Amino acid sequence: MKVLLADPSHRVQSTLRAGLACAGLTVDAAFTDRDAEASLRAGHYDAALISTRLPATDGYRVVQRLRAEGDRLFVLMLAASVDDTDAATEAGADGVLLHPVSQDTLVSRLLARPRPEPPNAHTVRINTGAVTLDIDLLNRTASTAAEALALTPTEYKLLVHFATHRQQTFSQRQLIDRVYESDKNVSLNAVEAHISALRRKLRTALGDELITTRRGFGYHLA
Repeated sequence: MKVLLADPSHRVQSTLRAGLACAGLTVDAAFTDRDAEASLRAGHYDAALISTRLPATDGYRVVQRLRAEGDRLFVLMLAASVDDTDAATEAGADGVLLHPVSQDTLVSRLLARPRPEPPNAHTVRINTGAVTLDIDLLNRTASTAAEALALTPTEYKLLVHFATHRQQTFSQRQLIDRVYESDKNVSLNAVEAHISALRRKLRTALGDELITTRRGFGYHLA
């Protein structure tokens, strides 16, 4: 289990990391809000421990931004006062632990965290680090936790094709053969326009460039 511990205190970091390591957990450290957000974007974590006193703003803002991006990562906030509980809950935290934090309680809460619901056989799930995109193959929809993407039928078919062939690269002509079954006469410019529109919608929803171009080869899902 991998955990991010975001707290400005070196003493708290040292104490909690030692206890978590003894329980077999892997812990990364962050000391500021920027460090925490960079780590959350770059790494895959099973849970995060975030201090309410995190500089330069505070830990609440980190959790709020995480939830605004649709990320349901299990988050416990570390607080000095019971008065911080309501603010932590409103920010989107799954719980609050007061200092001094009991190692046994902390480990128990982490191990008992709710597991994310696994995607079913009719769902393709894409994790970008910050946001998860679910593609429902039965209802022909694509959505994040925050919104449903307004895709045209062609954009949806392109997305499904890329998502079910991860890391494979397809030229425009290959996409015409595989995706445009009913319209083999579609132009290469039309394919490029459809992909550009799909990219724009994915970028808006995910904040990331999901479909990339390999110059001279074609497109693939990163």
